[in-house]
Amino acid sequence: MRKLLLLCGLLLSLSGCQDPIQTLLSTDPIKPGDTIPPNTAVVLVGMPLTDVNYMSFNWSSLGAITVLPPSMFDRLIAVPVGVGKTGFHLSTYSTGRHGYMPSGISFGYINAQTPPINIDRPGIYFIGNIDPTQPNNYNLTLRPLQLAELRQRLGNTFGNLQPINFTWP
Repeated sequence: MRKLLLLCGLLLSLSGCQDPIQTLLSTDPIKPGDTIPPNTAVVLVGMPLTDVNYMSFNWSSLGAITVLPPSMFDRLIAVPVGVGKTGFHLSTYSTGRHGYMPSGISFGYINAQTPPINIDRPGIYFIGNIDPTQPNNYNLTLRPLQLAELRQRLGNTFGNLQPINFTWP
């Protein structure tokens, strides 16, 4: 399996993909004390009052990023994302048991399709709040208390990264 991942990574890098490994693997949300690598942006996603156990982000070129967030309610999480993605959006998430039936039909996945953003430079981007009570399953309202809690929790983890599509309160 490792050889297959390395071969796929090599093929993607030869095709011009800027971060082939992240194209193939899942990532964890940023935790206090983490270091954000160069040429990386941070995408903020708000968690609902129900537990989210799976998120999938897609973009217009190759791949998807899968995130398995820790159990957090009504908080923002920060997801590291390689720069150079166009049409980046939250496509699917799950708030309960999810998987596949023996027939191959999936269950428990919620289609979100947030408005796409272009991650064209390092910085901090807000993509939306997951909200299972809304018709489209997300909302674009960034609450100042969420941002204040995020800054307190993550401290100086963002380093010199600046907000791109929002402002700090």
